[in-house]
Amino acid sequence: MSANRIPTHSSSNAKETNMVAKYESYELKYSRTGHPVPVIDGVHLHSIYNPIKEAEALVEKSRTVLKEKSEILLLGLGMGHHLEAMVNELSKYHGDNYRVMVIDPNERCYEDYLRHRAFDDSKVTYYIGETPEMLYSDRTLVDFLVKRPGIVSHTASFNLYGQYFKSILSYKAPKDIGNASKLVTDPILRDKLLSLGADQSISEAIEGINEGGTVTDSLDYLLLAYGNIESAKGERA
Repeated sequence: MSANRIPTHSSSNAKETNMVAKYESYELKYSRTGHPVPVIDGVHLHSIYNPIKEAEALVEKSRTVLKEKSEILLLGLGMGHHLEAMVNELSKYHGDNYRVMVIDPNERCYEDYLRHRAFDDSKVTYYIGETPEMLYSDRTLVDFLVKRPGIVSHTASFNLYGQYFKSILSYKAPKDIGNASKLVTDPILRDKLLSLGADQSISEAIEGINEGGTVTDSLDYLLLAYGNIESAKGERA
């Protein structure tokens, strides 16, 4: 299985299991159909009667987006009953040309998923127990989000960790050069940005170049061109 993001924090104590998903109690039950169901602070993440039927209902509800989008961002993993049903549906519409990225804050639940439910699909990538800042510093995920994937939410997970998921969906990246440079792959441009001062914003750096007349190389001209583009965008808005 392609579990691209492996949990980095683990503990036998539920209160200390993760930095992101805070909870008092964790229990793994089994439904009447024999499928594992995590129960977190008394909340069942899947139907205790028939998780598969429940997963099929979520897929039916999401059918339009699954038809129109071959790339899906799934918010909430649980035991992955809905993930597997969704992947099966995606393959019907898109063959092998689909991709799913899963975000979930609970590492303990993910460990049980790997133990009891994980299925082999190299087109699924997992981001588990990561803060919004960690997620948006990952270039692969950022590139994926830029392409505007379809978004599917696992209802029980979203209800339990609504604040976490909302903070991801509404995240605004820091504008300081130190953070922006992390997403720059070209080492020369990255070093140039950092040389301007990691704590100041790109717009402040551009203003300094303009005011000081310190255009010394092609990268300075590139930054000035970027500043002109951003100004034009602001005027059109």
